[in-house]
Amino acid sequence: MKRIISLFLTLALGAAMVSSCEWFVDPNKDKTIPEGVLFFTNANLVFYFVDAEGNDLVDILDNETFPVVYPDKVSGSFLREAVTNPEAATVGSHVYKVYTSGHNWLYEDETERRPAFGTHMWGRTVETTFTEYVYIAGAVDSMTIDYKYVTDSADARVVGGGWAVDIESVRYNGVEVFLGNENGKVFIEKPSRNETVVKLGRR
Repeated sequence: MKRIISLFLTLALGAAMVSSCEWFVDPNKDKTIPEGVLFFTNANLVFYFVDAEGNDLVDILDNETFPVVYPDKVSGSFLREAVTNPEAATVGSHVYKVYTSGHNWLYEDETERRPAFGTHMWGRTVETTFTEYVYIAGAVDSMTIDYKYVTDSADARVVGGGWAVDIESVRYNGVEVFLGNENGKVFIEKPSRNETVVKLGRR
C-alpha cells in the first residue's frame, strides 16, 4: 500500500471547488471527505512500452512518441499539446522530461537501457475505484485504481483536509500490476494497436 504524499486539485477542474469548499481552507476543522474532488497520488510504478520484438515504442528525443496518462478521454489535439515543450528536471542521476503539468515524466533507465515512464494515479472522492486512460502508440489503454480512504490515522494529513488514501490495486487493461510487484516495473508489450501484453519485473 502506498500513502498519498500530496493532494492537489487540477487547474481546470479544481478552481471552483477550492473557492467553494470550506474544508480546503481549514483542514483541521473537519475530516469529512468531500465528494467529487479530483486528486492524484503516486503508486511508484515504472512503465516500459515495447513492440512484439522488444523495440521501444517511446523515443525520449521524439515528443510525438511520449505516453500520456489522463483522467478522462481526450482528443488527438489535446495529446499533441500535452507533449509540447516538456520541461527538464534533474533528480539524482536522472534527467527527467516532465509534461502535462507535471503528471507524466520520462527518463532513460540505465539498468533496462530503455526509456522509463512514470505517471500519477488519479482518483475522485469518494469513489473507491477510478479509471484513467493511457495514450500510447495510437492506442488508448486504461488503468483502474482501487483506493481505501483513511481518516483516523496520524498520517492522514494532506493538503486539503484530514484524510488520505491507500492504493490497494492498480490494473493495466485489467491485469494487476501493483500487488506483488516488488520492483514496480511494468512492461507493456503492444504487438499491434489493439493488442496488449502486460508483464511484471523484466520483459
